[in-house]
Amino acid sequence: MDAVKEYWSDKTFLLGMFFCVIGTILGAIGVVTPAVLIEVIGILLMMYVIYKIDKKSATSH
Repeated sequence: MDAVKEYWSDKTFLLGMFFCVIGTILGAIGVVTPAVLIEVIGILLMMYVIYKIDKKSATSH
């Protein structure tokens, strides 16, 4: 549960989430190619934060 709090307090994770929301909205209105690229960037940012926090929590135990 602490990791989830860390995710939501990380600015990079929130930026990735923002990109995913913007990409979804763009995709819904028909701007497909930029929407997919924006969502991929958002997902990559969130994956980086998850990896970083998971690695940090694994070394602390």
